[in-house]
Amino acid sequence: MKSFKNKFLYFIEKVPGDFFSNTLIYLCEHDSNGAFGFIVNQPTDFTVSKFLSSTGNKSNNQITSFERLMRGGPVDLDKVFMLHNDRSISNANTSTLTDRLFLTSGLVPEGYYKDPVKSAETFKEFNGVRYSFPGDYATINEDGSINLLGRGSNCINTAGEKVYPEEVEEAIKLSESVYDCLVVGLNDAKFGQRVVAVVSLNKNSDISEQDLTDFTKTKISGYKAPKNILFVDEVKRAPNGKANYKWAKAEAVDKLS
Repeated sequence: MKSFKNKFLYFIEKVPGDFFSNTLIYLCEHDSNGAFGFIVNQPTDFTVSKFLSSTGNKSNNQITSFERLMRGGPVDLDKVFMLHNDRSISNANTSTLTDRLFLTSGLVPEGYYKDPVKSAETFKEFNGVRYSFPGDYATINEDGSINLLGRGSNCINTAGEKVYPEEVEEAIKLSESVYDCLVVGLNDAKFGQRVVAVVSLNKNSDISEQDLTDFTKTKISGYKAPKNILFVDEVKRAPNGKANYKWAKAEAVDKLS
């Protein structure tokens, strides 16, 4: 079999099926077991004329000759790096370390509007290259794959251990009874902070706090499992679907006070 690994492939219009027609992809892996790659550029069902109509403008024949809009973009526009901490870029070789800080280069903003302190914390320059430090942490597995842990500012320190809410949330949501979940840390005299989960269940589902705790412990280490699980009708999120940890913490404090 001819290998197309690390090749750019362009699919002509007349290929079996419609999905890959006129699509440019980058093929990372290709063998007898299958293929893995990324779509670089692909036609959408949204046309130029539809776009112009939505903005109140009339279409122009000169620009609607290429009717379908494309999705995708340049390759290697941004680069992702991981460091042990954000104090020194010289620590980039950290093969024996666990939690590592994500940073990116490429199209990096100039800063936050009228917030020089936050701008200085988030955007830094090393050797003439500007980087963004969003505060996300991850681990690298032996096979080179990456496990995203979560945002450092959300990390819960309980009994001397770091617990990332996102990891606990994903473990809880593996239960068929759970619809949505947010995890927060509350002050605790014994542990410093304790892990608390705010959970909504699927319709017609029923599971006890203890059973859900026991289930979670089969998916992650026991110290990461929530000390309390609070059931609510709906887990509140931002309009864009992002986690509303401020609401979840207030809900937990209210129910446990």
